[in-house]
Amino acid sequence: MRDAQSILDQVISFAGEDVSDEDVAKSLGVIDREALINVVKSIMERTPAGCIQVVERVYDYGYDVRLFCKNLLEYIRNLTVLKVIKYPGQLIDLPDGEIADIKTLADGFSQDELQQLFAILSRGDEELKRSSSPRLSLEMTLIKMATLRPLIPVSELLERVKGLEQGIGKARSLERKEDEKIRSLEDEKKILTSQPLNLSTSQLHNFSIPAREEKVEAHMELEEPGDTWKSFMQLVRKKRPPLASKLEHGRLIELSDTEVRVGFDKGIYLDMISKEEIKALEEMLNVYLSRSMKVVIAPLVKERKVQEPVKKEQTRHPIIEEALKVFGGRIVAENMASN
Repeated sequence: MRDAQSILDQVISFAGEDVSDEDVAKSLGVIDREALINVVKSIMERTPAGCIQVVERVYDYGYDVRLFCKNLLEYIRNLTVLKVIKYPGQLIDLPDGEIADIKTLADGFSQDELQQLFAILSRGDEELKRSSSPRLSLEMTLIKMATLRPLIPVSELLERVKGLEQGIGKARSLERKEDEKIRSLEDEKKILTSQPLNLSTSQLHNFSIPAREEKVEAHMELEEPGDTWKSFMQLVRKKRPPLASKLEHGRLIELSDTEVRVGFDKGIYLDMISKEEIKALEEMLNVYLSRSMKVVIAPLVKERKVQEPVKKEQTRHPIIEEALKVFGGRIVAENMASN
């Protein structure tokens, strides 16, 4: 009773006759519950600045920093208990109203996060006991707690790993199908290069170009450009008869390693071959020659007949030479009369 009276006298001398709970806490050096709540909120919102402001307030009021750390440890312990036990009973010695506030804060954390925060703060408490600057040590500990990355539950990690495994399995399955498609393409290509006239219609319709770049080596016998084009045209007749009928009206101008030029007389057939047909022709030619080819459709240029110059011996006849001198002419061409 005597101690209570001395404490009351101390509070009255500090705050006067109108005494509030805050005045009692300040005069006795008791940690304000509001400071603990603000620290926990700053950690939950991941705002280190809020934690530093609370530490500054604690230090300015003359609170014991080590005691504040221990009270914060107990507060986080209470959050964890409320997280795992719905009705803690006497495990938390606090009024019901304050327990409800703590429970609201506990809902903002997972159980693993609270245990991790408690472990970090426990190590910080040990450092405070040995530190010559307890305030700085507490600030660094709270900053670490406020910048902690959110934990990912083990169940979620397992689901992610499972999803990755399924994705890898699908990718491998697609790769196997692609490899089978390439092997099938190689077999069909060998048939095309060896016996182009014996292909069935079904083989030609199943002949397709894979989406990715092919790296198939074809062992084709060396042929003259004209022979290669004729063999290829036999394939076009089997697979794209309408396109082949149009190409038959043209003439092979050039067949290089990268380009095929087909010439047409200016007319209906030059304009009838569409861009889609040129693209289809390039795809077939790429597979047939095992290299990237470009098809160019161009008009034929008519060759001009160059007349041979008249030999000088043919102008030796006196009558011809005299006629040229009189009329100032020249011999353009000469038709030799038969006997």
